[in-house]
Amino acid sequence: MAAMTPRILDCTIRDGSYVVDFQFTAEDTAVIAAGLENAGVEWIEIGHGLGLNASAAGKGAAAASDEAYLRAAQETLRHAMWGMFFIPGIGRREDLDLAASHGMRFVRIGANAPDIAQTEPFVRQALALGLHVSVNLMKSYAVPPERLVELSKMAEGYGAHVVSLVDSAGTMLPDDVRGYVSRMKDGLRVDIGFHGHDNLTQYDRDRVFLKCISCGHESPGWELTEAPPTVRMLGDAQRHVLTPPQLVQARRVA
Repeated sequence: MAAMTPRILDCTIRDGSYVVDFQFTAEDTAVIAAGLENAGVEWIEIGHGLGLNASAAGKGAAAASDEAYLRAAQETLRHAMWGMFFIPGIGRREDLDLAASHGMRFVRIGANAPDIAQTEPFVRQALALGLHVSVNLMKSYAVPPERLVELSKMAEGYGAHVVSLVDSAGTMLPDDVRGYVSRMKDGLRVDIGFHGHDNLTQYDRDRVFLKCISCGHESPGWELTEAPPTVRMLGDAQRHVLTPPQLVQARRVA
């Protein structure tokens, strides 16, 4: 089978907002999104780090409302696909309606892998609204690859266009990712995504080697030693502060 060209979805505005306590403004969103589009990025995710309705749900007050972020993207972007994140229990049906009414083109719907059934009604609603839908199996490493394939097939059955492996803790190694993706490729017909957090690079004096799972290219990065991290953790990494001796044991349960 011929190799597929990876598509990059940039979530600087959405996932990067953890670092600034969700304080990207609507103006920031317009400026960053325009820069990304001008650079050729075709998929851009915006909004609160925890997705639609997160501010109202008490998950951290963002600098602007969902509607303000939606308007900023709608008025700025001309070619790129743009969308937001959605977590069942935080986002509501009316939030998807609002987003679609402002021209949003995709949604990534996330739930912890064992709870993926929670996404079904929202996947079906998003499809009915004409959105491109990705289902993110958060904390994918909490289940073995065989079980993740079964859960991925459920998401495929709901109609998702993409099913994504998610390294929520940022501690999966290249061989881990390759193993999961390989099983998913064998079991699914839909496109497969990968959402990772490169938290290993938070170690100031340690190094690992980063390897592209598509082409196998290996880049010098960071190596692990026994030294604890010497830099302050930001954003998502605050929830997963690990010292190297803990890494192997902790990365499966974080």
